[in-house]
Amino acid sequence: MFEAYILGMWLHLCATENALNKYMNDKFDNNISTMLAELERNEAFRDGVLSRLKSSHWRAMCSFTHTGIQQVMRYNKEATIEPDFDPEELVAAINIANFVGAMSLIGIALLASNDQLANDCLARALEMEH
Repeated sequence: MFEAYILGMWLHLCATENALNKYMNDKFDNNISTMLAELERNEAFRDGVLSRLKSSHWRAMCSFTHTGIQQVMRYNKEATIEPDFDPEELVAAINIANFVGAMSLIGIALLASNDQLANDCLARALEMEH
């Protein structure tokens, strides 16, 4: 979800015609760090909230997404293989998903030229960060 948001905003705000063509032809080769650095040169992202989110959660996000140890550890109980998530971890995951969802809505509102909705969502997203 986070990576999709970064990609979508980067394509909208930063991509050159060449990069868009590469993306459309499934030959896109930018990595998230490059896109994030370029995106945060944009005034709307200069506060670094996306970089902070990436630096604090990226390793775990990748581990869960790509069947890494974070995911495997939470499916192995002593006698069975089944989900075993700590309730605090579930709340943290929901909070991150809510934040990225709100940021995605801001992007959609900006595409629709609805500044009021974008500002309302931004205020809510910043509340979620804390």
